[in-house]
Amino acid sequence: MKKLFSWIPGALDNTTRIAARCLRYELCREKYLPRFDTKGQSSVRLLRQLTYQRARQRYAEVRSEIQERLDHELNMIAQLDFADYFLVVWDVVREARRRGIRYAGRGSAADSAVAYCLGITDVDAIARDLSFERFINPERGNNLPDIDIDFDARYRDDIADYVTEKYSQEKVATVCTFQTYRTRGAIRNIAKALGFPAEQIDRLAKLMPHINAEGIEDALEKFPELRDSQLPIHRYRQLFELCEQAAGLPRHIGTHLGGVIISGAPLNTLSPIQKAAKGCRIIQFDKVDVEDLGLLKLDPLSLRMMSAVEDTITTTPQELDFSSIPLDDGPTYKLLNSAETAGAFQLESPAQRNLQSCLQADNIEDIVASVALVRPGPVRGNMVEPFLARRHGQEATSYVDPRLEEIIKDTYGVVLFQEQVIEIAVKIAGFTPGEGDQLRRSLTHHRDKAKMIIIGRRFIHKAQQGGCSQQVAETILSYIEGYAGYGFCEAHAAAFDDTGYKTTYLLTHYPAQFYAALLSNQPMGYFPAHTLINEARRRGIRILGPDVNQSQVDFTAQDGAIRVGL
Repeated sequence: MKKLFSWIPGALDNTTRIAARCLRYELCREKYLPRFDTKGQSSVRLLRQLTYQRARQRYAEVRSEIQERLDHELNMIAQLDFADYFLVVWDVVREARRRGIRYAGRGSAADSAVAYCLGITDVDAIARDLSFERFINPERGNNLPDIDIDFDARYRDDIADYVTEKYSQEKVATVCTFQTYRTRGAIRNIAKALGFPAEQIDRLAKLMPHINAEGIEDALEKFPELRDSQLPIHRYRQLFELCEQAAGLPRHIGTHLGGVIISGAPLNTLSPIQKAAKGCRIIQFDKVDVEDLGLLKLDPLSLRMMSAVEDTITTTPQELDFSSIPLDDGPTYKLLNSAETAGAFQLESPAQRNLQSCLQADNIEDIVASVALVRPGPVRGNMVEPFLARRHGQEATSYVDPRLEEIIKDTYGVVLFQEQVIEIAVKIAGFTPGEGDQLRRSLTHHRDKAKMIIIGRRFIHKAQQGGCSQQVAETILSYIEGYAGYGFCEAHAAAFDDTGYKTTYLLTHYPAQFYAALLSNQPMGYFPAHTLINEARRRGIRILGPDVNQSQVDFTAQDGAIRVGL
């Protein structure tokens, strides 16, 4: 069965992927990597010029430490031949600004000061002392980095159309996804091929739980509805075996939500291209295949919160610059600490509101930490309570090695961010930043267990060479092992926090306009429209019914009230 599906892109096993990766990468990289039109000068030189031009706007003065960081990043970008990629992304966000389309860069790209200077992100990686190697480092090879950008949902397709027009339809396509076989789908398709009666197939498929197909045999023993159904298992033995073999294999092709491939050569020379239901052209490679091939993937994502922010900003009674909202606004922190943040980006879930009431934040770093704390890693690792206790001075923060203080002091001795894992590997074990990222990646993705053991032993060995006892080295490794599996990127947390805090500011000072904007851009966020309406009413905002003479198309703020749109 696996041989039957092995020709399909995305169906390759890990061994086949690794063996084919280098060959495919080298063959594809030079031909299919697009080159930005630099009007005759080198892409590296143009990128450097643009970076320093914008650095003078971002910073009051390009001090020596800023220049040193920018030069470090630019040299690595040039070394890995990524300059054209940065220029392509810069051009896209420049076009978004020209059209007045609101956007926000996020993810590990916010670890880059070059990305900040180019206006791709709004997180100052230098001020936050973020590790660029979490984003790009030579040890990761020439794999192009991911730069994720959220655009106003109403205009995301306009940005994709701009890319298509600029680089030509033949060289642009959307990444595909492969919907793989699960139990019910496998039973229906394979049983039909084996000639089972339709009624029997339907009964058998509906009886099965929604699980992965490789778990059928276990399910027959585990689930009472199967165990007690008196199924003639011997009649279905071959069917179940074939279904388990089909587990994880592609069933049909779908369209990736964001990934757009930009090529330097027509993509139909690399893969068949087909049209999706909504009209976009999709390539028959998923995101893993695209990485293996070294293709340039841009991730213009659709975010309705960007639409709500834009609608709020354009309807406030006075001119407001969202990027210049003060980060020390007392009323905003008061609202955060009251846990009345329904509607605020990333800060509205019950877990987040409960954390905010306990945290009692008074600075932006507390909010960055809170975004990362409500995640599986800190919760499963019992890190939330120690963080809160130390934050409020109820528990002392101690360090098994004094060198850790500089790294995890701001998070009260808790390893909270992926960047901290890299710094610990550098400071304690003498790893290069790239090797530190390899350690993080091996733990984060739970990859080859043998590799995890090897790199863990190497960490302990080098830490001992650097002055640690074996016990201390093992303790430090346990810190990062315990969290890295669910680690959160600080740059991503800071990017989300920037939008989260600023939307809380809008909720604090312009509640009618903000709620109206949220209601006009549903569905979005954690709560449905009726809950947001109840929240608005609870805050004393009247909800006015639709009026043929006064209503607009969408919800609008009207004299401190919200008018329902037509």
